[in-house]
Amino acid sequence: MAKYGSDSLKIEIKDGEGGLGELQDISADVLEFNGLDISAETEESHGFGKSWAEYLATGLYRGADITLKGFYDDTTSTGTDALLNRKGVTTEMVVTWGGTKTSTFDVLIKNYKRLPARGELTKYECTMAISGEVVEA
Repeated sequence: MAKYGSDSLKIEIKDGEGGLGELQDISADVLEFNGLDISAETEESHGFGKSWAEYLATGLYRGADITLKGFYDDTTSTGTDALLNRKGVTTEMVVTWGGTKTSTFDVLIKNYKRLPARGELTKYECTMAISGEVVEA
């Protein structure tokens, strides 16, 4: 069984909208990634007289917001500022987990901020909502 560290994680985001454009590797400028959290939506299904909750799956899946934090890079068209400072834009993101396992999905960029700090390099934080299906390959 293979084990993978942070050096095996690759994070890419397209430089265009709506699935258009080229994937850009931003892994080197990502210091924190809250991971990929997918859940099945449920509905309570227990009737009167039950003392424990019961649930049924609705068939709907939802991805939790993704947050990336890292080094601010203002390189034109390929830096984190150019790729992530596009609030309201939907684009494609691909995460490669170690060997060849990938998760591909669209994200809606919700929030982007620059984080300057005295005596440190400027960093960024970006929050994105998963929009649509997550395809695992």
